[in-house]
Amino acid sequence: KTTLYDLTYGATGAKEDRGWFWKYIGLGYGFGNDELECSFCETNFYKGFAMQYILLINIPITDSFDLKTSYHQKTSKIRHKYKSEADDYSATIINVGIGF
Repeated sequence: KTTLYDLTYGATGAKEDRGWFWKYIGLGYGFGNDELECSFCETNFYKGFAMQYILLINIPITDSFDLKTSYHQKTSKIRHKYKSEADDYSATIINVGIGF
């Protein structure tokens, strides 16, 4: 289970609300925590800090049709409940999306 708090700005909203730069590019950052069940012992949990970086790109094709792409990268630093800092794990998940 991941809980993230995101802040994203740009590449969205009505055409008149977009600024010159933000009309095409949006940036975001998120932070929170990660918690998942241990696949080895099945009862203990990994817990840790999670960060997410977001890049949004808006490509106008016509006046009424835009191509939108997004890139989300989530990185988690996790530690088993009964392990030391030397046994920390780091996990990265990358999501890429295309829409219109």
